[in-house]
Amino acid sequence: MVVRAAQVVLLVVFLTTAAAARELVATDFSCSGVYEGGFCWLEDVRLYATATWRFSGVPQRAYLTLRLEGMAEDPCEDCVGRDVLLRIFYGPGNGSWDRMDLLLRHRALGCNPGWYTVSGEIEFLWLPETAASELVVIVQRVILCDPHVGFNLHSLVLEVPEEGPPEPSPTPPPPPLEGCVVPSVDGCFVDFQGSGCPVPELPPTDIPRQELPETNGPGEAVLIAPGDYVGQLGGALGRSGIDHHDWYRVRTGRGEALVVWIAADPGLQFDVHFLDICGNEQFRYQGGQELLQCIAPCTGAGEACDWYIRIVRRSGQGSYYLSLYPAIPEGSP
Repeated sequence: MVVRAAQVVLLVVFLTTAAAARELVATDFSCSGVYEGGFCWLEDVRLYATATWRFSGVPQRAYLTLRLEGMAEDPCEDCVGRDVLLRIFYGPGNGSWDRMDLLLRHRALGCNPGWYTVSGEIEFLWLPETAASELVVIVQRVILCDPHVGFNLHSLVLEVPEEGPPEPSPTPPPPPLEGCVVPSVDGCFVDFQGSGCPVPELPPTDIPRQELPETNGPGEAVLIAPGDYVGQLGGALGRSGIDHHDWYRVRTGRGEALVVWIAADPGLQFDVHFLDICGNEQFRYQGGQELLQCIAPCTGAGEACDWYIRIVRRSGQGSYYLSLYPAIPEGSP
C-alpha cells in the first residue's frame, strides 16, 4: 500500500473472493537441473539451475493465480520437512522480466524421511508491455541450505479468469485546469487529528443508504451532502464495458470539516483518490476495503472548499458504502 502525504487512516482489510476461473497448463517444460524419478531437481550449490514453463493463450490485463507443487528432499535434516523459498521470473519471453518470491510449504503432517510434497500459490497482474499471449515462467532456488526441490511439466498451473468482453482502462483523471486557482494553498485538505477530529461510530453497511449515480469523470461529478450512500463498481456499463470508477464532489463552508468513511463488499477491491477543485491529487488510499479519513476545516480566503472524491475499481465487483459526517474541530473560525 502506498500513501501520499501524511494522513490519519484507519483501515481494515478483508479477504476477496475469486471470480469464476479456469486452469491453464503449460505447453512446454525445460529444466537445467538433474532429472531423477520423473522430476527435474534444482540442487546445484551455485543456485543457477532453473525450471521453465511456457504458456500460450494467456489473456492480457488480467489477475492470474500461479499454483506450484513439487517434491522436496532435505539433505541436511531428517524427518523435518522444511519449506522452500523460490524466486519466480515471468514475462513474454523477449527479455523483459518481472520478479516475485514464493514460499512452497510442506502441507503434510508427521515425519517424512524421504521426498515430501511442497506447494504454494501467488496472484499477480499479467500486464505485458507489448501484445503477447505467451507467458514464460522461470523458477530457481534462493537459499543454499534450503531443501532440494523437483518439478515437471504438470507442477505449475495458471488459474485465469473466465474470458468475457475486454475491459477498457479506466478514464484517467484530467490534467489540472489551466488558470484554476485553489482558494488557499493550506486552507483545504490539511489533515487534522486528536480532539479536533471527532471519530463517529462506524456505521454498518446495511443501514438505509441513498443510491449514488454512475459517473464517468469530473464533468459528471455529483455534489453530495453529508449522509449515507451506496454505489457499485465492476458491473456492465452499457457499450463502454465495465464500470471502473465513479466521481463525486464535496463542499464545505468556512470553518466546516468532514469525516469520510468508505467500505465495500469483500469481492470488490478499490482505490480512493481525493483531488482539489483544480484536479490536483491531494491524497490517495490504495488497496484496502475500509477507510476513515478526516478532512480539515475550510480556512482559506474563499467562502467554501470544494474537492473531488474518485473511487476506482482495482478488481472484482460489488457495492461500496460511502458515509460523510460533519465535524466541527476545536478552535475553528
